[in-house]
Amino acid sequence: MPKIAASQREQYVRNRREQILDAAMLAFAKKGFDATSVSEIAQQAGLAKGTIYLYFSSKEDIFSAILDERSFVGQLTNLLEDLQMPVDQVLTRVAEQYYQYMEQYLPILRLAIAEACRFPNHVSRVYQEIIQRGVEMLANYLTRLSQKGVIRALDNPHMTARAFMGLLSSYVMTQELLGGSRVAPVERALWIEEGIRLFVEGIRL
Repeated sequence: MPKIAASQREQYVRNRREQILDAAMLAFAKKGFDATSVSEIAQQAGLAKGTIYLYFSSKEDIFSAILDERSFVGQLTNLLEDLQMPVDQVLTRVAEQYYQYMEQYLPILRLAIAEACRFPNHVSRVYQEIIQRGVEMLANYLTRLSQKGVIRALDNPHMTARAFMGLLSSYVMTQELLGGSRVAPVERALWIEEGIRLFVEGIRL
């Protein structure tokens, strides 16, 4: 690490970690997790291999950092804080942010699916960070709305939240991962509008 002022050290470390994570995502997307070496990640990042080990102990550590530090959960926390905004507007914002997030991290999802048999733990981590934690937060949001009398009482908020996340995920799966955007394209805005209309009609009082 070059000599830098103490006041700038934290930002320097943060920037260098981001540089490595960006490079790793590109490298993993090109060759898959197993076939990618730390040397190739370093080359992609324009760094020496030894520099990588100053920040991460292994490529497994890098992959974990991608999931931990670039999770959708942080964005979702902010989106679900407002209990005064109409629920359809909140869910629309959630859907839009989710799809923007997936556009950026789609290579990680493709990687997890492609290597599901050899690396089931990676798939589990992707599911946990992108879907499961989001379901838990959305279920909590819906429960609070129900308690305030904004929406009807839900028999199983967790399953209701899973249904909504499934609605979002099915667009990514069919349009982005299975080639639907080429065979039978669906406009994203239309998918969001129709999906949220049906969902909200089911939870209104």
